[in-house]
Amino acid sequence: MDACSLAVYTALSCTRLPKVEKIIGQSGKDEDYQISGDISDSIPLPILSMPIIITISKIGDSLVLDCTGKEISCISSLAVIAVDSQGRIHGISKVGGGSLSAHVVKTCLAVIFFFVLVIMFENYEVCI
Repeated sequence: MDACSLAVYTALSCTRLPKVEKIIGQSGKDEDYQISGDISDSIPLPILSMPIIITISKIGDSLVLDCTGKEISCISSLAVIAVDSQGRIHGISKVGGGSLSAHVVKTCLAVIFFFVLVIMFENYEVCI
């Protein structure tokens, strides 16, 4: 799920929309639209509120992002968290057994929010 979320975010962050202008007819009503073919007239897709989904696993006292197959066999609990660049949480789902204390959940959110900001900044640099 993480890879799909990052792939969609990356693709959409590089998407640009063409400039569209209404053409008003003699009757004063919209008659048609003119779409610019010039890439310099395009605008980026507004995706700042789009969440990125990150899976974070607890192994002992450590929190691990992007577990390997061997690490997955050692996890005590796992959470899937969707967060956007403003730090708004769009969803949290705990998967499997084990527990997550309120302190661990807050730590997970801080780690994931930092990770999401890094991803968004790197994608911004790539698409400019």
